Amino acid sequence: VQDTHIAFTPKEPTWGDPVRITGTVTNRGRRVANDVRVRFYEGPPSSGKQIGVDQIIPSIAPGGTARPSVIWDTTGCIGVYDITMQVRPADGTPGSPEGDNSTHNLITVVYGPCLEFDPTMVLFEESPESAQVTIRATICNRGDAEARDVTVRFLEGDPGEDGLQIGSTQHI
Repeated sequence: VQDTHIAFTPKEPTWGDPVRITGTVTNRGRRVANDVRVRFYEGPPSSGKQIGVDQIIPSIAPGGTARPSVIWDTTGCIGVYDITMQVRPADGTPGSPEGDNSTHNLITVVYGPCLEFDPTMVLFEESPESAQVTIRATICNRGDAEARDVTVRFLEGDPGEDGLQIGSTQHI
């Protein structure tokens, strides 16, 4: 197996996203491989944490492939992770004499957007032609990922205490 044989969906997860890890296992032998056990790990198999449960591939024909997968919960995971896939036949011996029974690939999990409102950055602009006041506020993203389709509402009063919405809801 090669490192290109592990794929992640999504490819760029945010903290807490479930990530599908899919491996491609190829039988390079001349006989059918039966009951092939596949394990995925955060890190190397000797010291890493197993992700999910063992995946058992009933059989792989010579030259054939199989695509086992697990779901990885990234809650609490931030940074770069080395994900390893280890393949062993039913008898527990390595996949081949060449030792190509494991592979790994890196994935980065980011914290995600972290939006912050600064009350000192609120501007009130009165219109001389009407009794309207335009409210402008600055919202900063202090997180690691782009914020998309953010809903913004201005309220008079405390939002937790039945504050009254001023104007319309905006999406930025």
